[in-house]
Amino acid sequence: MAESVASQVLHKLSELVVHEAIFLFGVRKKFEGMKAELEYIKCFLRDADAKKSKNKRVEKWVRDIIDVSYQAEDAIDSFLLLVQQPTQFPCFLDCITSITPCKLMERHRIGVELDKIKERIKEIKSLTTVYGIQSLGDDAENVNTSVRRRHSPPQAENVDMVGRHDVHEEMSKQLIDKQELKLCLRCIYGTGGLGKTTVARKIFQNNVVREHFSLRIWIVVTHFSGGDELLAKLIQDVTEHKYVCDLVRRLFGFVMNGSRVLVTTRSKDIAKQQDPNSCELRFLNDDESVDLLLKKAFPYQNVETSCPKELIDLAPRLAKKCGGLPLALSVLGGHLSGKEKTPYVWKDLEKTMEWASQGKECQDILALSYDALEYDLKPCFLYFGMFPQDHVISVTRLVKLWVAEGFVKDEDQGEGVLEALIQRSLVQVYERRPDESVKTCIVHDLLLELAKNEAEKDGFLKIYTGRASSYTNARRLAVHYGSDNTDMQIHDQSQTILPGLRTLMQIASLFEAGDSLLFNSKLLTVLELRRVQLPSRFSEEIKSMKHLRYLGLQETGVRELPTSICELQNLQTIDLRNWRSSCKIPSTLFKIKTLRHVQTDAILRPPSKLVLHDLRTLETVATNWIQEWKFPKLRKLSLAEVDRFPVTALVTLLAELNQLVVLKISSTEGSHIPSKVDLMAFEFHNNLRSLNLNGIWPGGDAFTFPKYLTKLYLEETRLEQDPMPKLEKLPYLGCLVLFTSSYTGKSMMCTAGGFPRLEVLYIVLLYALEEWKVEEDAMPKLKHLRIWDCRMLNRLPELQHVTGLQTLEMYMPKEFLDKLQNDTGEDWYKIKHIFAITFQ
Repeated sequence: MAESVASQVLHKLSELVVHEAIFLFGVRKKFEGMKAELEYIKCFLRDADAKKSKNKRVEKWVRDIIDVSYQAEDAIDSFLLLVQQPTQFPCFLDCITSITPCKLMERHRIGVELDKIKERIKEIKSLTTVYGIQSLGDDAENVNTSVRRRHSPPQAENVDMVGRHDVHEEMSKQLIDKQELKLCLRCIYGTGGLGKTTVARKIFQNNVVREHFSLRIWIVVTHFSGGDELLAKLIQDVTEHKYVCDLVRRLFGFVMNGSRVLVTTRSKDIAKQQDPNSCELRFLNDDESVDLLLKKAFPYQNVETSCPKELIDLAPRLAKKCGGLPLALSVLGGHLSGKEKTPYVWKDLEKTMEWASQGKECQDILALSYDALEYDLKPCFLYFGMFPQDHVISVTRLVKLWVAEGFVKDEDQGEGVLEALIQRSLVQVYERRPDESVKTCIVHDLLLELAKNEAEKDGFLKIYTGRASSYTNARRLAVHYGSDNTDMQIHDQSQTILPGLRTLMQIASLFEAGDSLLFNSKLLTVLELRRVQLPSRFSEEIKSMKHLRYLGLQETGVRELPTSICELQNLQTIDLRNWRSSCKIPSTLFKIKTLRHVQTDAILRPPSKLVLHDLRTLETVATNWIQEWKFPKLRKLSLAEVDRFPVTALVTLLAELNQLVVLKISSTEGSHIPSKVDLMAFEFHNNLRSLNLNGIWPGGDAFTFPKYLTKLYLEETRLEQDPMPKLEKLPYLGCLVLFTSSYTGKSMMCTAGGFPRLEVLYIVLLYALEEWKVEEDAMPKLKHLRIWDCRMLNRLPELQHVTGLQTLEMYMPKEFLDKLQNDTGEDWYKIKHIFAITFQ
């Protein structure tokens, strides 16, 4: 971890010493001297990191390096504030005219601080010989600074269910038992790391269970969760599903509606008290342990053909060390996956796993895997400690945060790092996109504890949960759900003790963010607030946060951003989604040349001439005049009111954006998408995966869809010809939504061999549709089908041939549904093989 911190500081110093501003303020030699000392001492850090767990003096030496690196970073960023323009240094004349007596005094203070830091580094360097710390220098093993981006196979997630399929199937059956209408509570209990949450989550996500219950809520109860907080979480989740609060009260009553509660706990007493028939999750037996270990060690291969016999013979000895604990086996296997597959390496590892006390195995295996991470992966793993327990994390959000923090250089490298952590079983995949990339992820609570402990020990982050604690010199502060006086305690403690705060992440509701916490933290790099009430002066004070790279404000009550937002010349990501529609966002935002991601529910109106070389995401924008828009790296674009765009400029813009992955085009209600868009040659958009079209689409029947689409959403397009013959030829299409009036014809046909990868199909509000035919061997992988309010449709197509169909959801007229009634309906034979069927 120390090497990562020192590397970041050195990177800042390297960029700083080439600019003329440091000449004018007379601190060039001080910065150069500090840089030279840090570069020298960095050569010793890898050896020190390896020795610190066994040598307390070395551990303190590493801690001192981290502390002094943080002091150096503070000095650098304070200097950048002094010269006012952190990334665009002023010219010589501007610097001279802007030097005031106050700035000269501040320059003197920073100069004195730099001298102290340099002397402290020299003192630490002198101890390397005393403590026996060696310089690895250029002979050190090359670190993995550019992890190769690859998608882990989705079937790898099923490996975590080794030895658990019987529990999963039996518990699922109990939960959807239609004979039992009374509210029932079921418990799964066992020690940490056995896979209780993994099994419960598989049940929760099970398509059969998903379709059986109209409302499902997942809640995490920590050891400091109170009754009021638990109720608040319930209300929040129910509100998000647009249900009224009286439903929450009914959830706790003895209602006869088939409601269920599934609980996981480590306490046998709690489980048996609530559910006499509760299920104790067992430890894996020897064969299951070896099976899980080898599958994790060879994640992309067939174990039987890829694993040498010598390793198969060694595997039981390594697996034995894990005591049948799935988490330990998974993490150890993930650790082995990154090692050479030789008996020597595995035997050498076995020797280091001779622990003295029983019950310590899992903890040591987790620490072993963390310690073995490359230095540039460690801060990315520790960053998970910023999130609450069992929090489902958006990968796109996570990677943007990593980029803003400086852990990775761009989104591609960030996704590669995540895949590396997934391969090592330090992170779990929660949900995948249609193209099989990871959409959301989660971290096991024991691994989360490891991340938090290591992070707090190294001063990397601190967690605020509403309990009294000291946060002196906190670099990153996460505020999770806590007691009602959260704001009071933060506000009181933050007057003077958080001047070096770089990241504030508040994931909470019902709480306010204190003025002093925000406005005394001038060095903030990341500010993400969700469901908190911001001080009224926030909109004006935000301009003082010159170092801000990531600004996320969701449901914060801020109605308007000031025009001075353009002063944040380091800003990379601004996420304003879920704001009220009345909020105002000035066009001056686009004066920030470092922008990478702009996301808002409001409609943005950029200037007619705009060139942003690093922009990756832009949503949602509209204009009636484009002189020049250039976004060469844009991947995600949402356009509104396209009927008001200058057509030629719009077509030119879309033709130039050949890096697009996601594209949404919508016109004003009842208006046409410009006809020239229909004629565009989209075939060269080889990166486009998701396309959303909303608006009347004249001539769209002749449109050639991008070949590599995995998701397509059509609404109000009013196609006159059956779109299925064209769409079913898209080889990678996994999700198709035909929404309101997307097709105005009377019949549709899906032919044999069509839609080879389609898994999800929604046919909603196609009022003219009367007939839909599905030939045998069409849609072989279809799993989920929804048909809603297609009131003219006579009957269901021949779905008995779609054998993989798991869920069918229909909101149709009574006469249509009568034909599908169990055993009595004339069309029952078409759907009797489908496990979960919902009629509304």
